[in-house]
Amino acid sequence: MLKQLTLALALAALVVATIGAGGAMAEGEKPEPVAMDAKVPDFTMKDDQGRDFQLYKSTHTRKEIEASVRAAATKYGAAKDCDLSTKIDDLKGVKDDDGAIDASKRAALASEAGSFYGMIASEESAAGLKTVGDVVAWIEKGQKGPIVFMCWSPRCPTCKSQNDRINEALAKANVRVFALASSFRDEQEHYDKFRDQLDFHMRVFPDRDQKITDILGGRKTPHFFLVSPDFHLKYQGALDNDAMGYMDAEERENYLHNAVEAVRTGKEVPTKTSEPAG
Repeated sequence: MLKQLTLALALAALVVATIGAGGAMAEGEKPEPVAMDAKVPDFTMKDDQGRDFQLYKSTHTRKEIEASVRAAATKYGAAKDCDLSTKIDDLKGVKDDDGAIDASKRAALASEAGSFYGMIASEESAAGLKTVGDVVAWIEKGQKGPIVFMCWSPRCPTCKSQNDRINEALAKANVRVFALASSFRDEQEHYDKFRDQLDFHMRVFPDRDQKITDILGGRKTPHFFLVSPDFHLKYQGALDNDAMGYMDAEERENYLHNAVEAVRTGKEVPTKTSEPAG
């Protein structure tokens, strides 16, 4: 009996729980995930470029934001110290070879400027950003709103197939969003390949030991967590009820978007948990 018990304990220690199709969770005892509506504890992490992030100090000054936006605009043809009134559509880098405005390039400029701060743009949302100053104001406004953390893997089939829909939904929600790269099997080359092959501008945080994933309770990829401006967990689960991506847009129940709007307006979140799609 003692030998059997010892063997059982040894086997249990070797169990590795999978997270999504992209990889597996690291070994070790997991902390109790934060409860719904409870305050998420402060944490620090580094993105895949080695830049620091701290949850409770995740807002930035206007001066910092202006510098980031000007740096992004410079890559698209703006002067290094361009005025905030500089028109985005006047920049050579947002035009195609025929001189027409390329909506995807305009969105890419906004996302490049905003991704460090958690802001990503779609062609539709970027259409309203007319000047460099508009981009600054868009990022600054986002600093006051909720945050979405997405457990993600660049090799997860669902993350790949739903990337455009995820980007569009998060851009429309106008929230800060950060990708937690939750598989210990993924490396920098996988993040870079995903960016090269798909329209993906989110700031990526390698979480190979699942330190942050476990705090939030991540189980699959993609798995979304909505944190209010005062750092309380308000929603966790899928983007919507269309796991396979077969529904028309008007048929979907947009769990995450509805939760964001509820938090913004101070109302009760209608659906607080759902089954993640990964």
